[in-house]
Amino acid sequence: MEDVEESIRCHQEALELFPALHLYRSRSLNHLASGLLTRFEQRGDFEDLEVSIQCYQEALDLEPAPHPNRSISLNNLANALTKRFGQKKNFEDLEESIQCNQEALELRPAPHLDRPGSLNNLANALLKRFEQKGDFQDLEKSLQCYQEALMLRPAPHPDRSSSLNNLANALSTHFEQKGDFEDLEESIQCHREALELFFAPHPNRSDSLNNLALVLST
Repeated sequence: MEDVEESIRCHQEALELFPALHLYRSRSLNHLASGLLTRFEQRGDFEDLEVSIQCYQEALDLEPAPHPNRSISLNNLANALTKRFGQKKNFEDLEESIQCNQEALELRPAPHLDRPGSLNNLANALLKRFEQKGDFQDLEKSLQCYQEALMLRPAPHPDRSSSLNNLANALSTHFEQKGDFEDLEESIQCHREALELFFAPHPNRSDSLNNLALVLST
């Protein structure tokens, strides 16, 4: 915690040295916001989350398209807004997070290395909105994003197992809603492949076994 506090103080002082329109101000804002977000996750002080979002928003405003770092700032802001939605359930935060994720994705066309991450972020946000509002278009779009992310992470990509798990869970939700057994079969296949990527004693093997067991018992 002391390291986080010192890091925040350093970023705050650095930010004071970069007035508005300074070339490095947006970068400094992002660094400070990340530090505040870390402290929020450790202490739960909502003021840190609020200031973090303010910093991310200002950084984004300083990086209009076609700024090369705009997609990064969009992603950062989207993640912080999603965290605030998780805490306060303000749908405006979720809607803005989805908009940021959509724009970030547009700025990361294939074969951009960060496109799979943006696809997963957008899919996660759309799935949250589906769970809250029940719009099947959100679930369908979420599935499409997860599927594309998986295609962009062929074996032996280190994040393939994560994409398999995300897609499998979304397919299970789709099956629960529409009763299409093809969704269930594909979900099982994804969980089986994810399990094969977690050799014992991999720390995630137990979770993967549990996921497969649950879907097999559906």
